[in-house]
Amino acid sequence: MRSLAVTGFFTGAIAAMVSVFFRSGAVFLIWAFVALPAFAQRDVQSIAAIVNDGIVSNYDVDMRLNLILSSTGAINNPEERRRMRRQILQNLVDETLQVQEAKEKEVDIDDKEIEQGVSALGQQNNLTRGQFEDFLLSIHSDIETIRQRVRAETYWSELMRNSVLSRMSVSDAEIEGVLDRMKANAGKPEYLVSEIFLIVPSPDQEADVRRTANRIVDQVRHGSSFPAIARQFSAAASAAVGGDVGWVPGGQYVAEVDKQLPKIPKGRVSDPIRTVGGYYIVAVRDRRKILTADPMQISLEMTQIAVPLMAGALPDAVEKLKSTIEATTSAIDSCEKIEPVAKTIAGASVTPLGNLKLGELPQNISNAVDELPVGKASKAVLSRDRIRIFVVCKRDQPKVEMPTFEDIENKLSQQRLSLASRRYLRDLRRDAIIDYK
Repeated sequence: MRSLAVTGFFTGAIAAMVSVFFRSGAVFLIWAFVALPAFAQRDVQSIAAIVNDGIVSNYDVDMRLNLILSSTGAINNPEERRRMRRQILQNLVDETLQVQEAKEKEVDIDDKEIEQGVSALGQQNNLTRGQFEDFLLSIHSDIETIRQRVRAETYWSELMRNSVLSRMSVSDAEIEGVLDRMKANAGKPEYLVSEIFLIVPSPDQEADVRRTANRIVDQVRHGSSFPAIARQFSAAASAAVGGDVGWVPGGQYVAEVDKQLPKIPKGRVSDPIRTVGGYYIVAVRDRRKILTADPMQISLEMTQIAVPLMAGALPDAVEKLKSTIEATTSAIDSCEKIEPVAKTIAGASVTPLGNLKLGELPQNISNAVDELPVGKASKAVLSRDRIRIFVVCKRDQPKVEMPTFEDIENKLSQQRLSLASRRYLRDLRRDAIIDYK
């Protein structure tokens, strides 16, 4: 039997500033002002939620909100801030529950480990600790917001290692079963997936979570960073790596999502997909066939036919020219015919492009030549000042290697840990006393 490995998954924590005691059905609040930083003393009475024996303050929510708006590139206006607050508050409540549970289970974390994690986040962005703190102040956040995130991630990771992973394992037989299925499914599709999972804690929050999911989709489609949003909002274990799931074979993902994967164009993000427990938002970064070459490594020898556009050409005229060029170049069935056909197109030029990696091409060109047969002309690709046709003269497929036992073990571990983490957090919510203000 193989034991599972674990890394940090969740972010955020709220320091306990209120102790809640239940005596004969009454609730007594004992304020803890001792040793609180100045900002906490100023804002501690502005409570967003009481979570068992801790609180989430509106100051905490504001600091996290400013951080998320900056890191995700979302529009920062009053309406957007209002919409995002509820989801952020829910995230902070969840993180508070995670830290409380870890402490209840006597998880012991050294403060030095948390501070090292805080500094590491700055170093990942090539910032010294001082520069990192200055940056956070410039976006109206603070270092305590990062410290809270790292604290919760560290506590939850250790709790999962102690309480969950000790009871989980992946057997050699399971790994061999995956390898056998891969061999049997050779040539079938698989997808390079990133995910965001939003939990629906209760039926009365369904509409709010759905609105949040729609808003995230809209932000990503308008240029916001999918990995940054995944790190901040996703409840899946993949949040720690920006939502990166890796290659997923058809039929081996969440059933409701699996049905949608073939319909999601390469490089696009799905609409929210309702599943048991919440909503998935999925980005298909690439697609290939099982046990075939990684498209990123496929080498193409290509030639380009380019036709310049007249300055100020109207859209209808451009579309008509594209159709004419595509009809003409459809006669190409080998690279020897490129030159003769190009001569029949007014203003066309032919340029050999040499050997290029498919994965290094711009998305619009990659899409045009991804499955293009050798010797055939692509659909027209429109750029700012010209229309381009591509012909693949040679395609070199790299050698395909089977994944290792370790690769499959890590993937199965991630899937199980993600499910166990969500169930654990669900149970914590169910048993908690949470009072939203």
